[in-house]
Amino acid sequence: QRIEIHKLRQGDNLILGFSIGGGIDQDPTQNPFSEDKTDKGIYVTRVTEGGPAEVAGLQIGDKIMQVNGWDMTMVTHDQARKRLTKRNEEVVRLLVTRQSLQKAVQQSMITQTHLVDAALNDGEETQGYCVETEENIIDGHRVHPAGITDQEFLLEYSAGAQETEVTSERRADGKRSTGIPGEM
Repeated sequence: QRIEIHKLRQGDNLILGFSIGGGIDQDPTQNPFSEDKTDKGIYVTRVTEGGPAEVAGLQIGDKIMQVNGWDMTMVTHDQARKRLTKRNEEVVRLLVTRQSLQKAVQQSMITQTHLVDAALNDGEETQGYCVETEENIIDGHRVHPAGITDQEFLLEYSAGAQETEVTSERRADGKRSTGIPGEM
């Protein structure tokens, strides 16, 4: 996706309204947006509400591939920052790749909270589940086909082809369970 950001002038400064993370000199395991934790790309980590980047459509989790035609796939964090903040450029043209919003949020939540992603993939589109650890879960309501294990319960389900797998779990007493406490 191509995004054009018109920098906002504040005194002598030109403001973009976003922050970046990543780079070939950074630890990729600390990047909440990298799927395989080996990606050393440059990612958008924060977008200022109402700022130039948000107005242009930039989103948290976007991976920056180019800045004004310059390749950004193998640069250090500092090189990326310098390319973005050149004083003589009032317009920044970005080429970005974007994960789905749901996927970006799930990956961010994995590293920032105790929520984990037990995503299933049907070959085209990821069906996501968020699970939270809880001490007192009724044992019969585990949803093993979704990858949810003991002491976890389903918080959110994104509808799709995997729903039949989730609802087909049978409890220990032989009754069919929907995976939702109190429902059969």
